[in-house]
Amino acid sequence: MHYLLYTDGAYYPDHERSAISYVMINAKTKREERRLSQTVKGETSGRAEIKAIISAVYALPSDADSCTIISDSRYALDACSRKAIRYHNGDLFVLFDKIVEVRGLSVTYQWVRAHNGNFYNELCDALCNKAINDFIINKNK
Repeated sequence: MHYLLYTDGAYYPDHERSAISYVMINAKTKREERRLSQTVKGETSGRAEIKAIISAVYALPSDADSCTIISDSRYALDACSRKAIRYHNGDLFVLFDKIVEVRGLSVTYQWVRAHNGNFYNELCDALCNKAINDFIINKNK
């Protein structure tokens, strides 16, 4: 089964937090299967983008044999797909590669322009913002 994985990551320096999100779409039925948004302490935006991808790939159901990772981060997509040299964040790429290998996944990558009207990319961005806003609200209670 093929899945579309829309992902996003963001860093909020004022709060020393990052947020990650993904939306998983079954490519055959076009239905949303899962979504996640959460904060992560003290990561860079690049690491947040990669962690969002790892979280989405890790969460794929057991029937998944392929996926398309869709992101507005050229850095994360190019590094995950090995189109770019992985100078930084090697620990995350080792984990990503291991998950893909163990699962036997065929992975394709698609870049989308941020804040350009792509519904699921905008949704992932909104999920990151909601996660950080919820964190701020709960922190101040």
